[in-house]
Amino acid sequence: MSVSTTQRNAIDLDMLVLRTLAATNGASAIWLARQLGWERGAVSYRLGRLRKLRAVEHDGAWGATAAGRALLDLASPPPQPSGDRT
Repeated sequence: MSVSTTQRNAIDLDMLVLRTLAATNGASAIWLARQLGWERGAVSYRLGRLRKLRAVEHDGAWGATAAGRALLDLASPPPQPSGDRT
């Protein structure tokens, strides 16, 4: 699976925001996430994906393929609950 430039830029932006979220007390990071149009649930979802990605980065046995899949997964929108009309 190849990654387009647009997808790669979205992944890079997500990683920047996630690292900001992880490194701050939260207020400025939440503001930044809101400016990018992230809903509160999307922020929580992506933080969970970042934790998974970090686990992949620290475990060399996973290799580059798993890390690439984790990055693509990170860039995808959070799943919507069934019956949710948003």
